[in-house]
Amino acid sequence: MPEIHILEENTVNRIAAGEVVERPLSVVKELVENALDAGATQVEIRVEGAGDSFISVRDDGRGLRPGDLPLALTPHATSKLRRIEDLETIATMGFRGEALASIAAVSRLSILSRTREETAGCLIRCEGGTPGPVTAAGCAAGTTVTVEDLFFNTPARRKFLRSAQTEAGLIAEMTGRLAFGRPDVAFRLTRGGKTILATPGNGRLPDVVGAAWGRETARRMLPVAARRGAWEISGLTAAPGFARSNRQHQVFLLGARVIRSPGLARALQEAYHTLTPAGACPIAVLRLTLPPGETDVNVHPAKLEVKFQSEREVEEFLRESVRAVLTAQAGARPLGWDDREIRPSRRAGGAGPLRPPAPLPEQARFLYAPAPAGPEREREGAATPPPSPPPEAEESPAVYAVPAVPPPPAEAAIRNPASTETDPEPPPGRFAALRPLAQLFRTYILATDETDLYIIDQHAAHERVRYERLLADTRGRRAAQMLLTPETLTFSWQEEQIFLEYYEKLRDLGFIVEEFGPQTYLLRAAPCTGPYASPAEVFHRFLAETLTGGAPPDAERLLERWVFLTACRGAVKAAEPLTLPAMEELLHMLGQTENPYTCPHGRPVLLSMSRGELEKRFFRT
Repeated sequence: MPEIHILEENTVNRIAAGEVVERPLSVVKELVENALDAGATQVEIRVEGAGDSFISVRDDGRGLRPGDLPLALTPHATSKLRRIEDLETIATMGFRGEALASIAAVSRLSILSRTREETAGCLIRCEGGTPGPVTAAGCAAGTTVTVEDLFFNTPARRKFLRSAQTEAGLIAEMTGRLAFGRPDVAFRLTRGGKTILATPGNGRLPDVVGAAWGRETARRMLPVAARRGAWEISGLTAAPGFARSNRQHQVFLLGARVIRSPGLARALQEAYHTLTPAGACPIAVLRLTLPPGETDVNVHPAKLEVKFQSEREVEEFLRESVRAVLTAQAGARPLGWDDREIRPSRRAGGAGPLRPPAPLPEQARFLYAPAPAGPEREREGAATPPPSPPPEAEESPAVYAVPAVPPPPAEAAIRNPASTETDPEPPPGRFAALRPLAQLFRTYILATDETDLYIIDQHAAHERVRYERLLADTRGRRAAQMLLTPETLTFSWQEEQIFLEYYEKLRDLGFIVEEFGPQTYLLRAAPCTGPYASPAEVFHRFLAETLTGGAPPDAERLLERWVFLTACRGAVKAAEPLTLPAMEELLHMLGQTENPYTCPHGRPVLLSMSRGELEKRFFRT
């Protein structure tokens, strides 16, 4: 008997089914995508138990003719492709021609369908991949696909299914994600006769989010709408501080297709940098629209993973678009805010907005019914995010031999309010009317603008001030501050490899490091963002937190991270006494910052309580 032989067709079909049909969730996804491609405006999904015993998907789409039913169950049969070039412009949800054949190979499947032009419908049954004859049957226009006894002929796969509740939960989650891609389609999911999910199909994305994730979540979402050339992004993203402990509530869409993309998830997380606590995962439903020729969706059997021709540029587009929305909507969290549901972990709290999100703008076309085409569509065009700063010139940093750099005069006035050295008076900030009253626990500043009562975390406030000032001072120039006494750096083998990999970038940033022995180096200079309490200690932390991350950071991100660490080290600490003039100066500087509501770690800087709320607590109203 030869070593190499051809597998029988039944075995091949079951192997193919294993790639496409991993669990009942896969069946629902494939059948719903077929319904959407057929032009459905209503999709009804029925599930029993875990979905392995019974799944039914009914739509009001175009339907199938009797002659098409046997072809629909044949591997590699599709109505969406005719030649290889069509892959360049594919715009449908499915196209491989494997879904129905793969599902039929591991279940007892039936298709009942009728086109709008015909008066009678047709029915075909298939068991374990073997189709029966096509018979006449009465039905409404559209298609109903019923799948029973999933994996009856592959019991090993059935053993790996989780509990009925877990499998049903996964189906509900995926149905919601599919509904996000098509808010103009009414979805209904029932299990055991009970409605699990129902969307109105009115074209409004916030209504779909409310149906899938709850009205409170929908209320705290902000609209995103931006365009860059032929690229568009639209959808909803959570207000700063409204987050979860995992990425389950992050949905990315390419057109109407749900996709997985670690790069997009990373870009979304970076958009919330310093606006939400570390470890918190923001909530978002974001839809990308790119020319078909710039994407490749033919890289995963379930069409979940996508390749972008300009991956880094797409991630940057998403990050900047979301960041522009977040910085425009930042605010102080009300003092009585109950954030238990949004707390990312027991150790890191969230930060919410001062006021409810602004009304959704009309230009966010994806949030509503489809927008008109032509010139009218151009007038409704989404706002474009601010342009990126120009690239830094490739040159070596200037070197200044100074033992230490004192804080700016305004910052010095916080600790030494008697100082007479002051910068020219900047224009009044957003807290111009805020008047400090007292220091509480030597950590918090009590202040008022005669309308609200504010509690300000002095360390977080000074961190934000230093972070933005240092970042503004260091962008556009590269200056190295020579240390009066070089500090010794001792690396582990892994740290040394990381350091050597990024040596050139670190040198351009302003670090001057010399080899001193085996895995030992001398730190002679650092970027001019001092003063430094312990440059070697900060440098070690910088390596650990920045260079051991996921994607290789660029020079701008490296500099921002270094500023982040040095701003924290030099800020006013908790339990440090402040005089009223010092508190007034700190509030004045805080009002000049771009985002005074969170520290660089994403923690809240200030809480507020209105006079009306205070009087309500004392039963004065």
